[in-house]
Amino acid sequence: AAGRCAQVLHLRRSSGDRPMEVIVANVHLLFPHNAASGRIRVREAHKLLEYIDVYKRSLERPPPTVVCGDLNGDRVSVVRRHFSRLGWECTLER
Repeated sequence: AAGRCAQVLHLRRSSGDRPMEVIVANVHLLFPHNAASGRIRVREAHKLLEYIDVYKRSLERPPPTVVCGDLNGDRVSVVRRHFSRLGWECTLER
């Protein structure tokens, strides 16, 4: 949606005996809870995941990715279901 953004960081630690990498994305999805807001949040989340996917495909060895932030939903929200359908898992449920 217009005026909304997310942060995506590709973090690397090259010191030590084992270099490590991770991609971290932070997002705050739309707040209002009305009939249309779920669809808007799914669209916002989809755009973020699409960007991450395109970026990871540009890498020779894509690292693990963590998406965090305020998704403005609960454990059964349409956004969580969208993430699950695309193969993402919630670490809160491990």
